[in-house]
Amino acid sequence: GLKAGGAAKELVHWDQKLSDFGWFMRKHSSYSVKIDKYPPLIDEAKDAAIYTGWYSLRSFQGEFSFNPGAIGYHIASEESVSIHDTQEKGWCRHLLLNGVTATLGAVAEPYLEAFPLPQEFFGFLLTGRYSLVEAFYLSVPHVSWRMVLFGDPLYSPWRGKALVNAT
Repeated sequence: GLKAGGAAKELVHWDQKLSDFGWFMRKHSSYSVKIDKYPPLIDEAKDAAIYTGWYSLRSFQGEFSFNPGAIGYHIASEESVSIHDTQEKGWCRHLLLNGVTATLGAVAEPYLEAFPLPQEFFGFLLTGRYSLVEAFYLSVPHVSWRMVLFGDPLYSPWRGKALVNAT
């Protein structure tokens, strides 16, 4: 719910893109969609299939559970510093521990523009024509050593049951 003039232009743009993705999912799927535009950060999601959110830097919080095969990512710097350290508070580790099948994140500051826009990333997957790794590389603005993708690269949850048309 960032407003123009109240935050940096780039942050307002990304905030709107997250909201747009929620509306896209409402239009093109039968999934129940929660668009949260208000502080504090969403702290509960049960049996989710898709999660996108942003900025709670290396501070995973809340009660999340995911359906088998769920995909989610949290847009913030350094969310993939470690998935093995039991003291790690990053979102990638905790999304995986809470049941997502695939996620992505940064090992160091990649800047916001290094993340794929959710509607593009998930849009490719929702066509059923692209695998996880193909959707990532088709939607990521540039290849960066700071970005990592976790999951089976050939994973394609909507293959044979596309929710959107490829154009």
